[in-house]
Amino acid sequence: MVLGDVIDSRSVSHIAAGHDAAVHAAAEMTPTFFRSATSALIDGLGNAGVSRLIVLGLAANLSAGDGTIVRDAPGFPDQFLDFARSHAAGTDQLDHAPEVLDWAVLSPSGDFDHDGTGSGRYRFGAPDLADRITYGDLAVAVIDQIDRPTIHRKYQGVAAN
Repeated sequence: MVLGDVIDSRSVSHIAAGHDAAVHAAAEMTPTFFRSATSALIDGLGNAGVSRLIVLGLAANLSAGDGTIVRDAPGFPDQFLDFARSHAAGTDQLDHAPEVLDWAVLSPSGDFDHDGTGSGRYRFGAPDLADRITYGDLAVAVIDQIDRPTIHRKYQGVAAN
């Protein structure tokens, strides 16, 4: 195991050196965490020559079919709004990352099936809060996007197939 700090670009660069891709799955409730982490990842991965970044996102930040962001829809729970906005502020920075960084934000389209058994299959799609995906199936999507990328510089929902 290698310990590092996702909000320190030198730490990211040191740990990422020699790798083909990075996965950002860290979360913290402080308002500045996601911006700091994204900045450090962009700089650190660039310095290490790592060109693929997969970020685990939130369904709350997906765009619905009508263009509305899920967190902005009526009835979105207030207690999750600050966290969703903070997460979005970090992932929005990726739009301004150098073109050499091929990133994808993968998010459950709805929620996790906490008790389900993974099937090894998934599908990409628009947010549907009724959708569920197991942790294992989301992990398969992440690995597939490292090994055989099809999502490029985009925020994408993932659901069980």
